[in-house]
Amino acid sequence: MKLFIRTALLVIVSISSHSALAYDHTYRIYNEILKQAVVIKGHQSFVDYTKLKSDTSKLDEFTDGIEYIGKDEFDNWSREQQMAFLINAYNAFTIQLILTKYPVDSIKAYGGLFVNSPWEKKFFTLFGKEATLNIIEHDLLRKLYKEPRLHFVLVCASRSCPPLTKEAYVAGKLEQQFTDATINFMRDPEKNRFNTENNKIEISKIFKWYKKDFVSSAGSINAYVAPFMTDDVVLQTLIANKETKVNYLDYDWSLNGVQ
Repeated sequence: MKLFIRTALLVIVSISSHSALAYDHTYRIYNEILKQAVVIKGHQSFVDYTKLKSDTSKLDEFTDGIEYIGKDEFDNWSREQQMAFLINAYNAFTIQLILTKYPVDSIKAYGGLFVNSPWEKKFFTLFGKEATLNIIEHDLLRKLYKEPRLHFVLVCASRSCPPLTKEAYVAGKLEQQFTDATINFMRDPEKNRFNTENNKIEISKIFKWYKKDFVSSAGSINAYVAPFMTDDVVLQTLIANKETKVNYLDYDWSLNGVQ
């Protein structure tokens, strides 16, 4: 009887230890993929989809690992581990979607923005259920964590999107990664700028589409973007002024592929 109990306890400990160690929160495989396929040019980055298409084994291995995770295991992770997991999942599945039809000129080749949207396609599973990119972004990330900077780390494979980084998002560095990604995106003059000649903020349509998220955080779009657009205190004050007009720039849906 004692031997049976001891054996049972060892099995339980073994299972628990396996569960705790099963998922690689350092994202070793995904980091290898990003380092090989992402090219940084200034504030922007470009993805070598041709290279990824030639051998999808690592990407498939990584996304298979995402699909293996159960909801119970996910719920036991820290807030930062959960967010990093979902951000990396969104970006990796987006790449995987592009590869299914590549070469293409735009993610819109997979459907319109609203009708048959690529973000509504059920092409992977999450927590044992068919899922979409919109489920990750809206039903999970935006709903659960209330973090506006998420909009600068989710990459929709387009030129006007935030750039894909050469490293995975990880819990231990997530706060700094959020800040770095936001500043990098906000200081890209092709996406966001303050026009001193007409005293207007010219910014990404991301701020229009998700206005509620930014206003809830800072009170206004102006107040939210000011500290990220510049370190100049005088300019920050001008940008943050509610009287400063906001214009939203056209969004370039061209694929963020290597040129």
